[in-house]
Amino acid sequence: MKKITNQRALFELLAIGQIAIGISFLLLEAKVENEVPARQKNVKTEEKFLSKKVLLYKTEKYQLDEEKPTIQADASDIPFEICNEDENWERPSESEQIRQLQILPRYSSELNREPLKSLWQTFWNQNIFSFKSYGLSARQEPIYLSGLWTIIGSIWSCYDANRIAKLNSGESAEVWILLHRVISIKWTGDRYIMVVKPTKKGVQMIQFWRKEHQAHLPLQVITDSGEELKVVQRE
Repeated sequence: MKKITNQRALFELLAIGQIAIGISFLLLEAKVENEVPARQKNVKTEEKFLSKKVLLYKTEKYQLDEEKPTIQADASDIPFEICNEDENWERPSESEQIRQLQILPRYSSELNREPLKSLWQTFWNQNIFSFKSYGLSARQEPIYLSGLWTIIGSIWSCYDANRIAKLNSGESAEVWILLHRVISIKWTGDRYIMVVKPTKKGVQMIQFWRKEHQAHLPLQVITDSGEELKVVQRE
């Protein structure tokens, strides 16, 4: 009888142990089930963060690749003087331009020959001309071939003895701006950057003090929207 009682007690202990083990498995399983969604949520959050980071990098890289010409933050302002301006100037029609050039002996027989043909196209289609010194011959082509002959009487107000001396000594430079208006000029350490605003009419002739003495005037001209304009350099 005692032996049976001991065996029963042993079986009861084994049963209790199995129940405890079963409960432990159930608790562990519940814990795992609760942790899986959290882990999945964390993984999705990390993936979303990484995706945003990659997208941000691509966006920043694209913006840098597409960057337009800018002015350095430490650039210094260059004061300038508008020595002549006509707000209503317009280029004459091409037919009117040709008629005017054909009555001038300098151009009449050479207009359709090189190098005059290419020179005419350059001044007729460009709007920014720069000068490092004064000389009538250096200004004759820009005046007649660009269409500025229509206001030739007012151009010479830029050239008194003092201005000519400063231009020829390299102290100052001159820029003609056609169909644009000057907003600012800055020196960046190796070049001048002139910002201009497009206009339907008008011409400005400006002069400014030079901060360098290079053989070619280091001038870059951009519009207020960031478009770079070609500068036709004259001596």
